Amino acid sequence: MFISYIILGICFVAITLWGSHEVKRFLAAYSTINGASALEAFKRLARRNMIVTLICLPLGLISFLWSIYLVFNFATVGLAVILAVQAPVILFSLRLKKLEDRARNLNAADDTLKKEHRRVGESWLKKALPDF
Repeated sequence: MFISYIILGICFVAITLWGSHEVKRFLAAYSTINGASALEAFKRLARRNMIVTLICLPLGLISFLWSIYLVFNFATVGLAVILAVQAPVILFSLRLKKLEDRARNLNAADDTLKKEHRRVGESWLKKALPDF
């Protein structure tokens, strides 16, 4: 029971680390949105992260329900496992969020690029599926 929960937590950490790597790679390649290629790279990044988030939502629900089960059936030990598994997930997720915020807040070379970059960033935050 605990091993499966720990494996699920490891999967979340792995997904978060992969996402962080992708955003870091984008930020290393583009310090500003200075043309169509930078904007397209940002759109690819946003699309990929939105789709991964959709995949993670049901896994997060499963993890939440599993956490409740562990607390009710294993009390303190269950809570300790939950905290040990979820602490890295939360910490890595917060780091990923900061990186994503940096990518969404890059400066753009002109108003047209700025407007589209902002639109894609808003969509990334507020919509379930990419609309760009």
